[in-house]
Amino acid sequence: MIGSDGTILIFDAATGALAIIAPDALTDKRCLVFPRALAPRACRGYPAPTSLEDGSGTDLSQAVARLSKVADGIKVASPTPSSGAARFLPRDGELDFGYLDPQGQVALYNDRRGILKLLRREDTGRWRCRLLVQGRAEAACPAA
Repeated sequence: MIGSDGTILIFDAATGALAIIAPDALTDKRCLVFPRALAPRACRGYPAPTSLEDGSGTDLSQAVARLSKVADGIKVASPTPSSGAARFLPRDGELDFGYLDPQGQVALYNDRRGILKLLRREDTGRWRCRLLVQGRAEAACPAA
């Protein structure tokens, strides 16, 4: 995924690893990698332990459901594209990393389960969703 601000997200479905390269928006870091154990030292600057590191988190279906609730809140809060800046979401329970692009792209990631949920706002105003889960083929997003 490439955001309108130049942020690049790369997901490896085999390992559930996520790499983020940002123009310089990540608290003076230019990259992040999850899980941090796979990251070069320069990319380990995430400020809080993730669900994988602290042992929190639930089963796969509950993690997907929690990310879906976060996604639903984003859809309601941003029904149309905006001219604001892209932003990163703080860790919150099952959400270990989140990216919001004002042009209608959203990425939500759970480190413990290796889940990446991608949303893109279509020109019609509808949202297209992709669910990528570690070790599995791409899945349909759960119905709202």
